[in-house]
Amino acid sequence: MMMKKNPLKAMGVAIRGLWRNWRVALVLMAAYGSLLATLYLFISTKEATALQVLLTLFFAALAPALFFMLQAMVVGYARGEARALVLLRRSLTDSCRLALASLPLILLALCLAFALNRLQYRSDILLGIITPVWAIQESWFLIAGRRLISPAQVREYSALILATLRFLLFGMALPLLAIHLWSETARDGLLPVFKRAHRAFAPAFHPQVVSIYALGLILFAIIPYFLLFSRPHAWTAGVEIGLFITRLLLVFLFTIFGWTITVSALRRERER
Repeated sequence: MMMKKNPLKAMGVAIRGLWRNWRVALVLMAAYGSLLATLYLFISTKEATALQVLLTLFFAALAPALFFMLQAMVVGYARGEARALVLLRRSLTDSCRLALASLPLILLALCLAFALNRLQYRSDILLGIITPVWAIQESWFLIAGRRLISPAQVREYSALILATLRFLLFGMALPLLAIHLWSETARDGLLPVFKRAHRAFAPAFHPQVVSIYALGLILFAIIPYFLLFSRPHAWTAGVEIGLFITRLLLVFLFTIFGWTITVSALRRERER
């Protein structure tokens, strides 16, 4: 049964829990740092020699493995495992189950991305979807005989509509589904989750769950974004470099700990 409490309180409990488990925090930082280093090496390695091609393939295979190991560690910690070494050992096996469970979501994400790209390059398709609805609802936009938005302006809002859809799908819906799927898979196994998939994902969109995730989104996405792309003014080159390093460190900490705190708060919310 869902717990009726303030989302801020749920996030606060998760923050205090992670603050006390500094060994788990160090392991999570090490795993996240390894993932970032692997992605950097994959991007920066040139495909000029046979060795570099092999290294590129190696990093391409290692990056997903490290990603799902990290998610297995985050989910394991959210389920109550506070021993760092046990968490690391279990992540080696749990990551395989999480990867297999994620295949339908990955396929769904690819299909949605393809559909949204088609809509972006074919605005007439989006206009064809909106226009029939517009014809029905047209009278709603009349105030004192003056229309607030003309049908010709619908095309101008296609970019805004598509950006909103991308955020709702890839920034909210799919991550919530992934967190719920990973938590259920780590607890019950792969087959039981898929057998009740038709009714297992409804709790992922409970209003309380969405509220907690929205708060977490500020920690692991919005704050890191502004830290990374902000341009603070500095008088000297040394101060500029120092600010840049500080911003990178804060982005690193907010991303990994913000995600861990969010998953932990969501897990505790579902178990109450």
